Amino acid sequence: MSLSGSYLGVGVRDVNEERKKALGLKEERGAEITSVESDSPAAKAGLKTSDVVVDYNGNRVESMEQFIRLVRETPAGREVKITVMR
Repeated sequence: MSLSGSYLGVGVRDVNEERKKALGLKEERGAEITSVESDSPAAKAGLKTSDVVVDYNGNRVESMEQFIRLVRETPAGREVKITVMR
């Protein structure tokens, strides 16, 4: 994901009912990571394919669009806390 200055280096998709069941999640929310670019901030932070981002810097992540917006609104170079379900 490369967004006007903000760069995390992941591909994401919404967690729907099917993905919720496949991943063994309790809730149908979050942004599932579908790819991680090598040498990206996401790779350096240890994010992996199939991780589901459920919290971004204190904000509960409900959808892929919301996650993308939160990343876009974060100034480039700023550290953030991300909570994932693995």
